[in-house]
Amino acid sequence: MQDKTLKKRKTMNKLLAVIAISFFLNACSTTVAVVDVTGSAVVYAGKTIVNTVDMLTPDIINRK
Repeated sequence: MQDKTLKKRKTMNKLLAVIAISFFLNACSTTVAVVDVTGSAVVYAGKTIVNTVDMLTPDIINRK
């Protein structure tokens, strides 16, 4: 009887460990996605600023 209870506890502990690991990995994936989107937004904002300055004053960036 005690052997069955021990096996059930081990199985439950393994299941809880898998759930905890998957939860933390999912959180890491979400963090990476948010950082990626933020980085892309910063890069495109920088490109927009450079293009706007180039449009207004083309002689500063495009020196010949």
